[in-house]
Amino acid sequence: MATKPTAPVRSYSFTSNSTNNPSSQQPGNELDTTYDSIINWSTPFGDWVSTVLTDTGAFKPGVVDQQAVDPAVFAQWEQDMEAAAQPYVDSAAASAGAAALSETNAANSEAGVAADASAASTSASNASTSETNAENSANYAGSQANNAETSYIYANLRAGDANSDAQAAQLSEQAAFLWAEHMAGPVKADGNGNPQPEVGDGYYSARWWANYAERRVSEGAGAVHQEFYTTNIINQTVPFTVNNTDFTGQNDQPDSFIPMDSGTSYIFVVEDRLYMYIGPRTNTSIGVGGSYATVDTDFQQVGVYNHEDLAGRDEPDSHPTSAITGLEDFMAGHDHSEAQITDLDRTRWKGAFVNGNTYEFNDMAVEGGYLGVVTGSATTDHLEPQTDGPEAVSLDRGLAMTGKTNVSLVTSVTRMLFTKDGYLNAVWIRVPLYTPTTRISLTIVDLISGRTAKASNILASSGGWVLIAAKSFIVRVGSHIEFILDYIDTDGAPPVTGGWNSLIGSPPPASAQFTVTSATDPTGMTMSYTDLDGGDRITELQGINADAVVTIIETADQERSLRVKVLAKDLSDPNYVAWVVDTIDTGNKAIRSNQTCSIEITQVGALPSHYYEEIGHYTANPPSFADVVTILYFDGVSQGVNSA
Repeated sequence: MATKPTAPVRSYSFTSNSTNNPSSQQPGNELDTTYDSIINWSTPFGDWVSTVLTDTGAFKPGVVDQQAVDPAVFAQWEQDMEAAAQPYVDSAAASAGAAALSETNAANSEAGVAADASAASTSASNASTSETNAENSANYAGSQANNAETSYIYANLRAGDANSDAQAAQLSEQAAFLWAEHMAGPVKADGNGNPQPEVGDGYYSARWWANYAERRVSEGAGAVHQEFYTTNIINQTVPFTVNNTDFTGQNDQPDSFIPMDSGTSYIFVVEDRLYMYIGPRTNTSIGVGGSYATVDTDFQQVGVYNHEDLAGRDEPDSHPTSAITGLEDFMAGHDHSEAQITDLDRTRWKGAFVNGNTYEFNDMAVEGGYLGVVTGSATTDHLEPQTDGPEAVSLDRGLAMTGKTNVSLVTSVTRMLFTKDGYLNAVWIRVPLYTPTTRISLTIVDLISGRTAKASNILASSGGWVLIAAKSFIVRVGSHIEFILDYIDTDGAPPVTGGWNSLIGSPPPASAQFTVTSATDPTGMTMSYTDLDGGDRITELQGINADAVVTIIETADQERSLRVKVLAKDLSDPNYVAWVVDTIDTGNKAIRSNQTCSIEITQVGALPSHYYEEIGHYTANPPSFADVVTILYFDGVSQGVNSA
């Protein structure tokens, strides 16, 4: 008979999940998994049941159930089975009891093993920690022991030092006491009862000197004491007052003097002030009660005479460089080089450049019209661009060219993308025909930086080359320069030029203003009859006819430009002219509103414009220094790349 399949066990609770996670989504995945497991179990379970039951639920043939057996037979069979099974039951019961005991013991043993394992792990961890702590403690103890030993040695040394210092202090105290006793000397009274120290063994004590000073002052007939005041020491009479009281408090005669020896310093103590006087050039005396003329004169002489006695000098009171030690020698050997004197951050004019000379930082020179300042290290480089390699040309000026004509503004554009470093040595132009009514202009545009330069009303010659610019600017690899040559035949009238303010839009222009319907592709344009200078331009502007070319350039940014051709005009408004226009071209940038612009209007004549055309020349003959592209335009309409 087949084995009964094991029923699936649910390991997931939908209720507890919803309770614990009220904001989460319903656990559909778990529900599907549980449902699948039930389906997977039900199939083998059905197979198992089908081994004994039919589709109606009855036992299959050969399968006997309790209902199919006589009850007496079944009872006897049950008794026999019980009797036969009893020994096995008893044995099983005994085995079960032993197994239960073993299970309990095993559980206890397992718990003990787990506890032992945990304890062992903890002990191992503690042992490892204890080992580390023990090692650290041992190291720390050793360090502390060393510190203690060092501290002990240091303390012992300091104790020795302190002991020595104490002994030295004691000796110093004794020495000071003995020295004080020595300087004071034994004191005894003289015949008048005044204290008198003994003097002997070749020295005089401090006390003796004090008494000597007092005696000398007294012998000089009066002591200068207490009220002694001065007002000005230099070049003026010095009044002072002296009372007649000496150290003993007795009055002296008013006409007594204090001797003042030459070159001797005298100190006067007046209350809490100390005054010093340096003796005069000659011996004299300071009067205490009589005339002070001598003293006044000598005080004045301190300020005007040579002070040779002040510091033992043997020179008059002057200071030549020779009297300052080392100064004269230093000045004589000083060449004022940058190593000794740092110049201020300023340029130094060196005049005309001299080939081969070395120029230092901040040196300024001029060469061939080029002015330069050295901003780096020392150099011998030229200021003027120098030829470095052979001259290269984009077009042989001896080339025979084919002349053509077109009744329009003819524009030849040449764009050069430079592949070598160098400088533009010269720009030449050539036109087949030049008459007094011809208008030629050349515009050079740096397509990277946007810088623009323009030469207008060029005086050319028929079929001849004309030099426009020489040594104009430096180019580098990657420089992209555009040369725009315009040629037009006019009616002979000079172009209309002036300044107007711009406005992009269609309203009527204000005074000194022009409007265009678009900054890049306008179809209409108006211009006030008054320009920025207040000039009346009505006659000139009303005389502009169809085919005239209007060039507009922003004054502050010449990259912003617009050029249009007049198709028709309207003079109905008394304040401005209105034109229907067609766009010829624009600059690198579009013009803007409210900007000051310069405007040039050229009236085209009935004669055709002349030009040269060499189709594909630069494709077949590329120059060695640049990649060249040319475009020919008739009234701003391109005739194709490399068409000129």
